[in-house]
Amino acid sequence: MPAFRLPGYTGVVATPVHIVPYDPAWPAVYAAERQRILTALLPVPGARLAAIEHIGSTAVPGLAAKPTIDIMAGLADEDAILQCIQPLGAIGYEHSLVTAFAVAPWHYLARSDAGASGERGQRYHLHLAVMDGRFWREHLLFRDCLRAQPGIARQYEQLKRQLACWFGSDRIGYAAAKGEFVAAVLATAGAGSADALGLSPAGLGPDQASGTG
Repeated sequence: MPAFRLPGYTGVVATPVHIVPYDPAWPAVYAAERQRILTALLPVPGARLAAIEHIGSTAVPGLAAKPTIDIMAGLADEDAILQCIQPLGAIGYEHSLVTAFAVAPWHYLARSDAGASGERGQRYHLHLAVMDGRFWREHLLFRDCLRAQPGIARQYEQLKRQLACWFGSDRIGYAAAKGEFVAAVLATAGAGSADALGLSPAGLGPDQASGTG
């Protein structure tokens, strides 16, 4: 299957949308990776006050998801973010700066554990954001809405399974099709937009094309 590229995204997306049942091990997998990230960033002055959060569908208990652990690190400003990229590269994270969407540019990193027989193992996506910026706030808000309202989480899961069947390897289409649902949840919660999540048709980002939920 040929890979395709997203404008403004230097990574390659080449795998189909695959939704799996919730795995109770995901929080522990996240916690272990969070510690690896914190250890890698310990020598970085600008990262000492970083907040790290588990986001995306794997962060919602009971919710089926693409089996990728999405992580968001909040830092004070862009300079602090830039200081983190090299240390994260040293522990296997590949960096992309996403620039061509309807949201402010953000830094996206990805890595995979080595799996059996040379296959790719557990996948991690790491998003670096300015603490309390829109990107940070809306990702946490959407996650917290799903955690607090199981009925909405079930609707979201049903939608994702349906869209995964419809779109197959078209992750851009899959992400765009989720946008109306996400926008409605954020509007109800008072945020009023899905753009900062990269889920509106004009705001697609790699966390949706190759990552979250």
